[in-house]
Amino acid sequence: MDFEGRQFCPQCMRILAPDGNCPVCRTFPVALPDQLESGTLLRGKYLIAGLIARGKTSLTYSGWDEGNAQSIAIREFFPRGLASRDVQLSDTLTVKDEDAPVFAKAYTAFAAWQSHLCRMQHLPILDCFPENATHYIVIPFLRSPAFAAWKAENDRQESSSMV
Repeated sequence: MDFEGRQFCPQCMRILAPDGNCPVCRTFPVALPDQLESGTLLRGKYLIAGLIARGKTSLTYSGWDEGNAQSIAIREFFPRGLASRDVQLSDTLTVKDEDAPVFAKAYTAFAAWQSHLCRMQHLPILDCFPENATHYIVIPFLRSPAFAAWKAENDRQESSSMV
């Protein structure tokens, strides 16, 4: 992902090395055919970098908040088996007519839950909003201490095996 002339890793949102590799996570996510494309702009300010997780009811992306100049994670309501999207045509979700009642009930529950989370003052939630016939929640991109410890150990093992 390119932002202000710098390339960011779509997985961990760290600045890429000049050769295009991520010096931190060294992973390149596999694109799903119905995920939002890297570079998609949501709500006019949230830039999608890449997919970092897929659950039963949602897709989670790494991204960039252009207004606050910070790394973010964006969770999109996208229930497996009920919704689809053809990103070549549109970013909007489509639902089969026979699945519409179940989707509507799940969407209402998901949106209500996210709205409740947004109102809670002690959670680091930046935004909740509907767009593309679905719902999104935006939080700061938090780097896990467990990942950092794993990465440090993995780097030590890799370095010692090269000697």
